[in-house]
Amino acid sequence: VTPYLNSAIARADGYAVGANRKMVVIRRFTNNHAFTTMIVNPEKTDVALRPNDIIWVPERRAYATARFFGQI
Repeated sequence: VTPYLNSAIARADGYAVGANRKMVVIRRFTNNHAFTTMIVNPEKTDVALRPNDIIWVPERRAYATARFFGQI
């Protein structure tokens, strides 16, 4: 069974508070020890994942700004 991005996010208990749900970064290693970076909108595209893919979901800009000002 091939895992897909949206099912992996759901299995990880979904998005964190303040997550950017329209931009997910997938870093995929290639055979020659290099990597490619894909930026996808999981609301429009569900990507088949491969072993050792790294998934990063950034914060929404407004949430990050509010968190920053809350710390100072």
